Amino acid sequence: MEVVLNESFKALVREAFPDNSEKVLSVFDEVISHKASTDRASVEELKTRAIDDVRAELATKDFVRAEISSAKVEILKWVFGLQAGTIAILIGAMKYMLG
Repeated sequence: MEVVLNESFKALVREAFPDNSEKVLSVFDEVISHKASTDRASVEELKTRAIDDVRAELATKDFVRAEISSAKVEILKWVFGLQAGTIAILIGAMKYMLG
């Protein structure tokens, strides 16, 4: 009897690891379908590969979150700068028109 990965499990993996989901699923598939050797070294290698893939994905997400946070700060600085510039121009225009 061949064991295959459940579709809901595959969907969960694809959602959790959108960039590396196929890689993670292939590791699970190797283990489940007994393509992997029962040799302890091969099992440890598969385990290490899976852990490394998960860590790489999490590190990438943390990096992207940090970059987005940094971009938000830069955008806010630009918005406040534009608002200050607009206010200064309006005040200058009002002084010119009234003065």
